[in-house]
Amino acid sequence: FSRQLRDFHGLICVYVHGYDMTFEDTAREMAELVDEYKRRNSNQAILPILFSWPSPGKTADYTGDEANLEWSEKPFRDFIDLLVSEKNSDSYVDLIAHSMGSRYAFAYGVAKSQAPRAVFRNVILSCADMDYHTAEQKKEDLERCVGRSLYVLTNDSDGPLLTSQALHAQPRLGRPTDNGQTVRQNATG
Repeated sequence: FSRQLRDFHGLICVYVHGYDMTFEDTAREMAELVDEYKRRNSNQAILPILFSWPSPGKTADYTGDEANLEWSEKPFRDFIDLLVSEKNSDSYVDLIAHSMGSRYAFAYGVAKSQAPRAVFRNVILSCADMDYHTAEQKKEDLERCVGRSLYVLTNDSDGPLLTSQALHAQPRLGRPTDNGQTVRQNATG
């Protein structure tokens, strides 16, 4: 793996899945993502890397996924640190995180808040299942790890985000439209 990183010249695309995803589903999502990247940048070499944390892929096991994600935070940080130290100097890293997997980006940013340089070229957070207010507090730490752009893609009709917002009684970063007012009123009323 280290030799392949040192010999590769181009974009290293790290994908982190979200809640309720089996390894097989996640691998398929990663393949689709890389296919899209290649269509948009046909002349660019891309090395896809999937960071898969243990999700049983069961809709009813949301809190179990949260626990698995939490204890997998350090292995994620260690993996990114290894990748950055081993990669060729003319390669760059884009991090794409979906749903609950977006929490890794913020955890990495906080852990590396004193880092002297950017680690990622771009970070793309899709339907981020993270507390909106916590993300606001931690965004500067994450931004220090990003060299070019930090994208937050939102979705007002994403079912798991709606469920998460109801469970946490707080708005999610991937669905900040009503700032949680409706959910809080429903939870207390």
